[in-house]
Amino acid sequence: MLSTSKWNPINTTTNMLHDSSRITVDQNDYYGRLTTRLPTPPVLYPGHVTDLGSSSGTPSPKETLKDYFEPYTSDIHSPHCNRDSSVSKFWRDDPLFTNNDFEHLVGNVLDDEDKLAFSSSPTLHRTISTLLSITATSLATMSPDHVGHHLQNAIGVIHQLVDSLKATQTDLDKKCHQVWSLQSCLTAKELEVRNIKQQLAVANRLYDAQTIKLQQMTEKKTMVSEQLPKTNTRRRPSEKPSQSRQQQGVLNAEYRRHLDKNAQVDWEAMVDKIIQRGDQQASLFLQQKLKCVTEEQKQAIFEAILPQAYPLMTSRFGNFLVQRLLEVGTIDQVTALIATMQGRVVALTCQQFGCHVLQKAFDCCSDEQMKADMVCELFENIQDTITHKHACHIWQKVFEMQWTIPNPPAVMDHVNKAIQGRWTQVALDETGSLVIQHIFENLKEDAGKRPVIEEVLTNVVTIAKGQWGNWVIQHVLEQAQDSRDRERAFEAVLEHAATLSMDQFASKVVEKALRSGGPVFLGRFMDKVLTSGQRRREPLIDMASDQYGNYVVQWLINHTETNDQVKMCRLIKRHMVSLRGSKYGQRVAFLVEKVLRSHEITTYPAQH
Repeated sequence: MLSTSKWNPINTTTNMLHDSSRITVDQNDYYGRLTTRLPTPPVLYPGHVTDLGSSSGTPSPKETLKDYFEPYTSDIHSPHCNRDSSVSKFWRDDPLFTNNDFEHLVGNVLDDEDKLAFSSSPTLHRTISTLLSITATSLATMSPDHVGHHLQNAIGVIHQLVDSLKATQTDLDKKCHQVWSLQSCLTAKELEVRNIKQQLAVANRLYDAQTIKLQQMTEKKTMVSEQLPKTNTRRRPSEKPSQSRQQQGVLNAEYRRHLDKNAQVDWEAMVDKIIQRGDQQASLFLQQKLKCVTEEQKQAIFEAILPQAYPLMTSRFGNFLVQRLLEVGTIDQVTALIATMQGRVVALTCQQFGCHVLQKAFDCCSDEQMKADMVCELFENIQDTITHKHACHIWQKVFEMQWTIPNPPAVMDHVNKAIQGRWTQVALDETGSLVIQHIFENLKEDAGKRPVIEEVLTNVVTIAKGQWGNWVIQHVLEQAQDSRDRERAFEAVLEHAATLSMDQFASKVVEKALRSGGPVFLGRFMDKVLTSGQRRREPLIDMASDQYGNYVVQWLINHTETNDQVKMCRLIKRHMVSLRGSKYGQRVAFLVEKVLRSHEITTYPAQH
């Protein structure tokens, strides 16, 4: 239905000023079409036009404009009035209007949503149709105002199309973002699935291994049960669940009765319990018995142990029994027991419990030649045993030995020959670093430790950066027998002061050098880190903002002379902004401000 609120004509009124006698004519009709046929648009709807016909047969204005207003004269108030068909009828005589051009635009330019929006805007519909129908011939016949009117309409259409494109682009960006989010989620889910598959594979392997182990244990128990005599295993009603504890108490009472000097004990059965069952009570009983038995009983225990000596040495509880026998046994018994180790020294050295028995044998053996023979067996596999977590204790014991026999074993000659060129790797190993420190402490220059020292001093930086190697360099800095070796180590630390200070483990070496180097080394170290050289700034600033170097800088600030302290703090203060922005530099910045406040240092220019 037509209403006055729908009427919004474009005001492009032209005042014909060339002739003052001409009246002002509105170039736009009711629908925005440029025309001069109508002096004024209809007030409300065409039915209000007054019939001014004459009796002379001249048609009235209403009759003349009947076709012009025909779409609105009959059904203007009807709810079924089709405005689009009325518009088409109204524009039927307009040479600039063609529906074909418009529908071609709608079909090829606009998508479905824009078509729907476009069809709901008749004004835009007519404007685009009019613009598409303009030809060069029609453009030449148009007045400037007519052309300006069409240009304004074109600008409006362009703005609407631009807004539509922007909205479409925004929607496209949202959809792209959604696609990217979905892809990210999909990738994360794929990673989760992959991790779950890996965990499942590990669980399957563990399950298979446990299944095999359980089957083996079941088979072993089955075989043992078949060998044992069949007994009635049904629990009697009067039997209590705590019978095992009662049995354990009975066994303890039995062991206490066996402690009597006159008690008769099956020693071989006791030894078998330790080996086959891992019976800790039997081991403790025999150890206690060896302290208070007579010589005859001690010999009986020894004779029960000797045939099973090696299994006892590698047993969790049996190794303590062998060590006790080495301590309290006679010389002949100890010698016979050590003789069972010959040919098995390397195996015992690398065994968790056997290594302790071997150390005790070195301590208790009075025959140096026998000890020398055992040491010579170690020479067969030096490379693997010197860094072994159990064998390293044996090597430490060997390096501590003092020989009195005429021809002692040349331990370091064999070791240097086997480890030549590999002492750096040994120093970086957890157990190897302990072995090297024992060499430095217990061997003399003429004993063959010089090759070890030379290789270590040649690779100070590499070894100092190791988790275990840094302890070797600290040992050289603090306890080296030759002062020239200490000086070489200090020079290496000084040459790579900044690099070592900013390493997790080498920074400990730097602190050790600063503590043990004295004021001379401290002064040289200060000069080194306060000089930029070819660097973009002083090494001290890089150290102050480093995770590990800041501890070295704090140590320098707290332990230097007052003048050097102020000099260093003034230098650091120039870089205070960058230090405050660093997680680790904040500590140094706080300490510097504290020092400068305590010395009342200001930055105000001095009076001249």
